[in-house]
Amino acid sequence: MRKAYSLLLAKRPAEWVDPLRQAAFLRSIEAFLHSQVDPALARHCHVGHWNGHCLTLWADAPVWATKVRYLAPQLINKMRVYKGLGQLSEIKVKVQTAGVAVKRVTVKPPPLSPRAALDMQESAQVVADPKLKAALLRLLGRLKG
Repeated sequence: MRKAYSLLLAKRPAEWVDPLRQAAFLRSIEAFLHSQVDPALARHCHVGHWNGHCLTLWADAPVWATKVRYLAPQLINKMRVYKGLGQLSEIKVKVQTAGVAVKRVTVKPPPLSPRAALDMQESAQVVADPKLKAALLRLLGRLKG
């Protein structure tokens, strides 16, 4: 079986990129990146792709992506000194939220006191704008209900 893989790899097209070499290069870029940023940020930011002039970074939450985007101009200058990144001109930052479950929470307002309901009813009655009056009465109905 090993021989079959060796033959297959020996006949690969020239345009194929050696995935192991590319993965090792991306890991080395990530290690250098982590040495250039705050350790808290480094835990939430990872190298995704390098195409010769643009480095794509993945952040695990929007807040960390924002921080990386803010630092991008300085990071470009710092990263250019690393071997193989001399042509770096752009850093793209994406948010990687795969595997994160988003739970919607419905917050039910506390019940409206009788006094507050009466005040709201009286306020709606003196409003001249019919659309605003209707909206206040709908809101009152939801809050009572």
